[in-house]
Amino acid sequence: MPSWGIHLAVSQELSKNMNEKEKQAFTLGNLLPDVNNGYLIPNATKVITHNITHYMQKNRNYREKDQIENIYQDYKVLCHNMKKKLNNPMIYGYMVHILTDYYWNYYSYVKKGVFENEKLVGVYQNDQTIFYGENEEIRKMKVDDFNCFSKHLYQNIIEKVCFTDRTLVEQVKKIPVICVEESDIQKVNQYFDKVDEKLQNVSNTYKLYTQEEFENGLKESIQFIQNMLTNN
Repeated sequence: MPSWGIHLAVSQELSKNMNEKEKQAFTLGNLLPDVNNGYLIPNATKVITHNITHYMQKNRNYREKDQIENIYQDYKVLCHNMKKKLNNPMIYGYMVHILTDYYWNYYSYVKKGVFENEKLVGVYQNDQTIFYGENEEIRKMKVDDFNCFSKHLYQNIIEKVCFTDRTLVEQVKKIPVICVEESDIQKVNQYFDKVDEKLQNVSNTYKLYTQEEFENGLKESIQFIQNMLTNN
C-alpha cells in the first residue's frame, strides 16, 4: 500500500464538491481497508487480513508480473460490479483506496522494478542505480519514501482530519468485509492527533522516488482511478 498521507491527498482532491457529511463518509472509506489490518490502528475491534479487506485473492502478489496483471483484471471486474453503488460516498471512498493502492504498487514494482524470469529481484533508485535485495528490503525502501512524501503532504496540503459523524458506524456496515465500531473510529482520530509527533522521526531523503515523481504520480493516480470507476 502507499501511505495514509497519499490516501488523504487523493480523498481531498476527489471530495471537493461534496458536503461535509458526504466528505466524512468518503474520507473514512478511503482509510477503511487498512483499519482492520492491525498495523496502523492497534487493538482494532477485529483484525481482518489484507487480502480480504482489499478484495485480493490469496495467491496474488506484486513480485511476479503475471500476478500483477491478474490483480488488475480482478479489480476491473470489481469496479464493474461496484459501479451502481458508487453513489454511496463511503463505498466510493473504499474503491478509491483499493485503486490508489494498485496504482502505487504498480508504479513501485513494475515501473521501478527489475525483474528476472518475471520475478522481482530489485528496483531502480532515483539516481538510476539498481538496488538488488530481498522483497522485505525493497518494501521497506518503498515505505520510507512514502512516509517522506507524506510528511510533505501533511505539512503543506492535507487538511485536519477528524471524524465526528455518529452515523459513520452504520454506514460502514454496507461494506461486508469490514468490521469497524465507534471505538475504532476514535482510534483513527487519535492516530491523526499524533501525526505531527510521528513525522518528527521521518527522513527527508528519498531513495526510490523524487518528490517530482510523487507529485506527478498523485495526479496520474487520480486520473487512473476516475478511468477505472467510469469505464468498467
